[in-house]
Amino acid sequence: MFYGNVLQIRFIISILLLLTALILSLSTADCINNPFKVFHNLLTSDSQSLNLAILWQIRMPRALFALVTGISLSVSGYILQVLTNNCLADPFIIGIASGAGLFSILGLFCGLSCQLLPAIAFLGSLLTCVIVLKLAHQNQLINSTRLLLSGFAISSLCSAVMTLLVLLNGNNLKVMSLLYWLFGTLANKTLADLNFPVLIAILGVSLTLYLAKALRILNLGISSASNFGLNVPKLQLSLLILAVLMCSSVTAYCGIIGFVGLISPNIGRKIFYQDERYQIMGTAIIGSIIVVVADILTRITIPGQDLPIGSVLALIGSPFFLYLMNEYNFEN
Repeated sequence: MFYGNVLQIRFIISILLLLTALILSLSTADCINNPFKVFHNLLTSDSQSLNLAILWQIRMPRALFALVTGISLSVSGYILQVLTNNCLADPFIIGIASGAGLFSILGLFCGLSCQLLPAIAFLGSLLTCVIVLKLAHQNQLINSTRLLLSGFAISSLCSAVMTLLVLLNGNNLKVMSLLYWLFGTLANKTLADLNFPVLIAILGVSLTLYLAKALRILNLGISSASNFGLNVPKLQLSLLILAVLMCSSVTAYCGIIGFVGLISPNIGRKIFYQDERYQIMGTAIIGSIIVVVADILTRITIPGQDLPIGSVLALIGSPFFLYLMNEYNFEN
């Protein structure tokens, strides 16, 4: 009973932290304004006022995109870490995000409509993920070293091809916008753009929660999971498609944003330990907090300039990755 109460209290605290981050995001331009003053001005302003337009057309879509991006990338990372039994697995590190980015740019250069980009990004993510996992297999097991090296190689290859494609384009303005997109950005989004990512995030979290018991059993190992009666190959394929779909759904809109799927699942497991349902929901909330706070930092670090959110998260995620490498002794 006490254990359950502790998890509930921690869950409530994490939700309150997320709400605080969202309020700060809605109050931030190139500096953090007084939230109470901002919302007071909005409540007392005319419905056609500039303040109201800024909130609903610029800040609200950006804050909600940060929320959905954090949810999708963090839960995608959680699924990949369970699948590979490796706490270093992440959509960015093992190349899924780069594959989605490469295919999205190819789709743009081929003249495909923006509505088709999520589908193209999904195919790119799935292809790179299958290649990396195939290369990482050794003696019917996923070798941690091979996973990281294969993911790094595929991710680097995709990034190199993307950079060449962008730089070979003759339109300087388009080149700059694509390069900015490659590093991840939540700017210039609309509420209409949220429809597909929100749908996938809700579907992904719901299915992951539904499969929480199966994930717990899968954590025991493939042999143990088979002994419990699970159809392991079918479960692994379903989880892989779900993780890839969640990652690609936001990458197609926001570019390549790394390390969210690495940081949040590891923190979520530390805070919510044995209960997979709390771990999944906690991981989603922690991922959202990380992305929302990182997005605030992109706006206030250099006044008047919007930094790529992928660069900000890389500054946070790279040391965390090295910490995990040092903390755990990885075997096959």
